[in-house]
Amino acid sequence: MPGEPRHAAREEHPFGEGSVQPETNGFPSPRDASHRSAENDTGVVATAMKQYFVYILASTRCGTLYTGVTSDLPRRSYQHRNDLMEGFTRRYGVHMLVWFEEYGDIVLAIACEKQIKGWNRAWKIRLIEKGNPNWDDLYDRIVG
Repeated sequence: MPGEPRHAAREEHPFGEGSVQPETNGFPSPRDASHRSAENDTGVVATAMKQYFVYILASTRCGTLYTGVTSDLPRRSYQHRNDLMEGFTRRYGVHMLVWFEEYGDIVLAIACEKQIKGWNRAWKIRLIEKGNPNWDDLYDRIVG
C-alpha cells in the first residue's frame, strides 16, 4: 500500500522462521540501495555513487568458505588469490571468488556480510549454488 514502509521479503523454509531470503539477504537490491549526496556551496546537489561488495571465496567446490566486504572487488580478489594478505584465506588456500553482491551503501554491505557470516554452512552453500551452480571462479568475469 502507498505510504506503508517496505519490508524485506521473507520465507519460512529453508532458512528458518523469520529468516530473510538468501537472494536478497534481506536488504534492498543494489539497484535500490541508497547513495550519498551532498550540497556544494552553491546549493546544487552533487551525487556520488560508491560501490561496495559483499563476497564469498572458496578453496574448492563445497570447500572452506570466507565472507568479506570491500569497495574494490577486483583488487581484493587479486590480493586473496595471490596470497598478498596475511590470515585466513592464505592459511587455508581460499582463492576462488564464487559469489558477490553489490551495494550502494556501506552500512547495508557490512550488515549483509555480518548476516552471512552468522549463517550456517548449508545456507551459504545454497546461496552460492543459486547464482553459481558450478562453483565457477568469477574473478575473470569481474576483471575482464
